[in-house]
Amino acid sequence: MTEGSAGGIAAKSEAGIPARMTEKTVCREHQSVANRLTMNLMSMRLIESLPKLLFDMLELEKK
Repeated sequence: MTEGSAGGIAAKSEAGIPARMTEKTVCREHQSVANRLTMNLMSMRLIESLPKLLFDMLELEKK
């Protein structure tokens, strides 16, 4: 574990998280990761449902 930031290196805990990170910062980081995962899942579902959506649109145009 390094001391201070005089050399430009922040102190790290055993888990590799900067020691100065507060609970609020960690929570924000987790929320950011969760948001990205949610967006990825939503886009995957959209891509999976796209062929059916296009087929349904074509069927509606035929009527």
